[in-house]
Amino acid sequence: MTNGIVHNGETYSSFLETKLNQDPRVEGTKFQVLNAGVGGYSTLQEYLWLQVYGHALQPDLIILGFYAGNDILEPSAG
Repeated sequence: MTNGIVHNGETYSSFLETKLNQDPRVEGTKFQVLNAGVGGYSTLQEYLWLQVYGHALQPDLIILGFYAGNDILEPSAG
């Protein structure tokens, strides 16, 4: 989960950060994974958040997660 149903330490972003920082192939590199998920945001709102706030964080990589239940259809609903 990205947001809501689990504790922050149980999100996939938290697991990813832990795994990356334990990987011996990248020893000496410190990874920080930011969970910017907001319950109820549409893909458009996520894009706008990235434009206003996200780029200032200078991310090396952005991962956008989709929930198959509604996220794929939502952008075309307007």
